Amino acid sequence: MNKDRIKKMEENLDLTNDLIKELKNDLKKFKSNKKKIYELSKYYGSNDWYTDCENFDNSIKAGVLSEDLPYDALIELHSLAIDLISLGTDILKNE
Repeated sequence: MNKDRIKKMEENLDLTNDLIKELKNDLKKFKSNKKKIYELSKYYGSNDWYTDCENFDNSIKAGVLSEDLPYDALIELHSLAIDLISLGTDILKNE
């Protein structure tokens, strides 16, 4: 019996369980809000977005009307989706 190895693997198990729990919670939150995310994606660059940009009067927070903030968020979402696919593939390959 190798106590150091068992201790290390026990730590790995605890970490794995914690990470799984966190990821499941984050995925649940993401799934419950994906309609809003898709709504943003459809809005950005649409006729409504251009109309809102042209008629904006600076009376409210409106980072969504900038070109960079929504674009960067949607690109980051795309990159995250690719990372999730890659991670899922790696998990399945190393099972």
